[in-house]
Amino acid sequence: MRAGRSTCSPSPCRTWATSPTARSCTTSPESDPEFQAKYDRQVESATAAVARGVQPGNMLAFGSSASGKMADMIQAVFKDVSADSMKGVRVVFIGQAADNARVQSIVQPTGAEYIFVEAK
Repeated sequence: MRAGRSTCSPSPCRTWATSPTARSCTTSPESDPEFQAKYDRQVESATAAVARGVQPGNMLAFGSSASGKMADMIQAVFKDVSADSMKGVRVVFIGQAADNARVQSIVQPTGAEYIFVEAK
C-alpha cells in the first residue's frame, strides 16, 4: 500500500462476466485455494503501511466481493491505530451494508473521515 494509492483486496476474482456496461465477479475470492495466504499477506502489508502513518489528504480504499473478510482486514489493520492520528485522511469501505457499522466503529476513533459505499 502506498500513500495516495491504496486498495486492498484479499484475492482478485478469477472469472469475469462481461457486458457492454459492466464487469462482475462470478467466482467468490474464497474459492481460491491460496485465499488465506493472500489474505494474510494483504493484512500484513496494510497493517505495516498504516502503522508507518498516513499523511492528511490521502485516501485509503478497501473493497472486495468478500465484504466480511474485508471488514475483518480493516479491523486487524486499524486495531492499534492511535485515536485522532488520521485526521485529514479518508477511509473508503466498499462492501455490504451488514459490515458497515463494524468497520465504521473501528475507523472513526482514528479521526479519519469514513466513507461507506454499498456494493451491489
